[in-house]
Amino acid sequence: MGSRLCSTPVRFALVTALCAVAFNGCSSEGSTSSYSEDSSEYQLASLAKGSPATDAEVRPYELALDAAEPMCQEGRSLIGDMTFVAQGAAAEQSIETTTLELLRAIPESVPAELAPTLCADILTSIVILMMD
Repeated sequence: MGSRLCSTPVRFALVTALCAVAFNGCSSEGSTSSYSEDSSEYQLASLAKGSPATDAEVRPYELALDAAEPMCQEGRSLIGDMTFVAQGAAAEQSIETTTLELLRAIPESVPAELAPTLCADILTSIVILMMD
């Protein structure tokens, strides 16, 4: 087969990181947007940009979270936090992806009849499948 399986330590580290976020959360500071600084979409857009995000930069994250939220048992804030951690875990494995791509992958990965489900498991699976 052309792809390598995800090693147990890598899988364990990713699941552990996502669980840690589930219990602790993440945050961001600064605002040049009409979105609340506390909103998940604002935080994700600002973290991706590396500085405070504008409304136009936040809107795609809002739409992606709107689509992902009904698929997940976790709340909106936690979905955002887990996606940020999953993107960091992917980067550590030399996988090029963005938080926005991972957010958009959630509703594509969960059949409607199985929603809501644990999206921590979905994000872990997505990152593992991206490994080659």
